[in-house]
Amino acid sequence: TAEPAVAVLAGRAQVASALPLAYTLAGFASTLRGRIWSLRRALGWAVVCAAGTAVAVATPLLIGAETDLRADWFGHRFLGAPARPAAGLVALLVVAVMVHVVRCARGASLGSGEKRALLLSASVYGGSALLSLASATRLLSLPLLAPYAPLSIAIGLNYLLVHRHRRLTTELERMVEDRASELRESERRYRRLVDEAPVGVVACDVAGRITAINRTLADTLGSPSVRDSMEVNVLESEALRHAGVAAAFEQCMTRGERIVDEFAYTTRWGRDGRLPANTAPLRDRTGRVSGAQAVVEDISERAALERRLRQSRKMEAVGQLAAGIAHEINNPMAYVQSNLRMLREELVGAESELRKQGRDDAVLARLADGEELLDDALEGVARTVRLVREVKEFSHGSTGEREPVSVTELLDDALRYATPQKPAGVTVERIYGPVAPVSGSPGQLRQVFLNLIVNAFHAVGEHGTVQLVATDQSEGAIVRIEDDGHGIPVELRDRIFEPFFTTKSAGEGTGLGLYFSYEIVRMHGGELHLRSEPGVGTAFEVVLPRHPADVA
Repeated sequence: TAEPAVAVLAGRAQVASALPLAYTLAGFASTLRGRIWSLRRALGWAVVCAAGTAVAVATPLLIGAETDLRADWFGHRFLGAPARPAAGLVALLVVAVMVHVVRCARGASLGSGEKRALLLSASVYGGSALLSLASATRLLSLPLLAPYAPLSIAIGLNYLLVHRHRRLTTELERMVEDRASELRESERRYRRLVDEAPVGVVACDVAGRITAINRTLADTLGSPSVRDSMEVNVLESEALRHAGVAAAFEQCMTRGERIVDEFAYTTRWGRDGRLPANTAPLRDRTGRVSGAQAVVEDISERAALERRLRQSRKMEAVGQLAAGIAHEINNPMAYVQSNLRMLREELVGAESELRKQGRDDAVLARLADGEELLDDALEGVARTVRLVREVKEFSHGSTGEREPVSVTELLDDALRYATPQKPAGVTVERIYGPVAPVSGSPGQLRQVFLNLIVNAFHAVGEHGTVQLVATDQSEGAIVRIEDDGHGIPVELRDRIFEPFFTTKSAGEGTGLGLYFSYEIVRMHGGELHLRSEPGVGTAFEVVLPRHPADVA
């Protein structure tokens, strides 16, 4: 410009710009050490900076009204305004700000490269500013440097910001990856916790689609795999609707309430089970029900154990009752047996006397008939005494004398005793394989087979087939008595071994045959299993351990 007033104003504005730049640098340096100025402090320094800038521009305190010709770096002549000695205050401000920047940079959490770049740019800026002031006050004769001082700061800050952005991005990516890895590990841990839980866990959405299910529940429900289970719709599955599970899930999601209930469920392979389930609603971030989850436990085995325990207690009570009855019967039967023997001896003696006297043959015949009746009575009493003894042994948990016995021979004996009760239209098939001897009481095991054969005859009715099968397997001798009768209803299968339980009419059965058979087999260390299907037939399987000598 050729106008002195414009040159003076431009010079004052250039010197005054040092104040806001120093203010900005000081605030930025403070942030490097994590110290953010308070609003009150920032406003206070801003007011001071603005006042100083106004004084520097509007008054001749720093630059007067004189002008002279100067030359720039390229030799171009321009009209300049020399600074007054008071501009030294600006130099002091620049020095103070540079010291503050250096201190903050050294204590900042920056990399070594970042610190060097910042200190270098600050040093270039400070040096350029001081040299410009020295030239403006005519202490030195140098080209104009002040316009280039902010450029050094801009380059340094740009490097710092880019490098820091890169570092922060890398750290952020590392933090994100670490967090994602932790989340994946947490998900695997909780997934493993659910998958390996001893109880079943399942979750579904509001449409009934299964979103999660563990292996335990899939096995409980008889599903071949978890993937197949995921294809089941809880609300639409016919089996789950029949069991009441679908209604429980629907009610849980509709009302948003926790539901605790027990369901009877039949698996894909036909196994009946009892499944207590604790069903709770699932909610999204807004609090709306987004599905339901349930924890399911299979208590079928525990329920079966409880039933067997109750049955065992009933059997124990009946055993005690049987022992008492046997004791009460034994004493009077001993008197009856003794008196019958004495009476028979008297009849034999009377017959001998009559023969000696040559009496009528009709009287002798009547005496002989009486002897036969007494023999039958004595045989009946002997059978009663033997039965009472076996009941007493049974009630005390003893199987009597054990010896090696052939199950095929016992089956043949039992069949011979049961033949009078076999209807004419019933066919008996005997399928015997080589069977090793078992250890037991022949009389009691024969009674077990007799009870099972007679029950089979009653089950088939007037026409049918009864199979007697004897095989030898690793666990011992296997005896199976199978019929093609009407079968046993499902609701009665758990009760047929209970004492005094019978499906026969009054006077046709006592309900103790299967009970005694079960207990005798158990006391022999064996097992008695039932397999029945209505309309197809029934099979009782007796498993007896081998005789120790045969095992050796």
